Amino acid sequence: MNINELIYEMYSYGIIKFGKFKLSSGLESNYYIDFRQAISIPKIYNEIVNLCVEKLKNLNFDIIIGVESGGIPWAAMIAYRLSKPMAYIRKDVKNHGTRKLIEGLIYPSMKVVLIDDVITTGNSIMKSIEILKSSNLDIVKILVFVARSEGGFEKIKSMGYNIETLFTVNEIFKILKSYGINIPNT
Repeated sequence: MNINELIYEMYSYGIIKFGKFKLSSGLESNYYIDFRQAISIPKIYNEIVNLCVEKLKNLNFDIIIGVESGGIPWAAMIAYRLSKPMAYIRKDVKNHGTRKLIEGLIYPSMKVVLIDDVITTGNSIMKSIEILKSSNLDIVKILVFVARSEGGFEKIKSMGYNIETLFTVNEIFKILKSYGINIPNT
């Protein structure tokens, strides 16, 4: 499946939606990209994991860490495919158990690839960066599937982090338009 076909399939299965949505950043949007739904569609899940594996296979790193909750199922499969350990960052400390923000075996100075599904304002990535840095982990790459054109990607990049996306919203919309799909004003 090529990139154009993948984007069209994501739209066909309702992963890319148009309507009225409230984002985790609190912003409202007339589109939503629901990667949580994509994990239920093996051919799409597999294609996105393959794209990530290709981007990471020659990188020197120790562990893949997913951001709760969108990054967790992706980080798990990508880590499995690359034979790397995996951990994840909790949004909040639980009131029971070990009360950790990072779940999984980590050690100071580990080289980390951070995985998340969508970046809008960059706030959830920033929170994750702070948690990783407070655990003395070295972030060598941040891989996000889609950058919404709302400043988050640029903010993280301007801070000196190696951040990369699989797609931008503009690329997705251009591909969908090539299939004759009407894109609302965004």
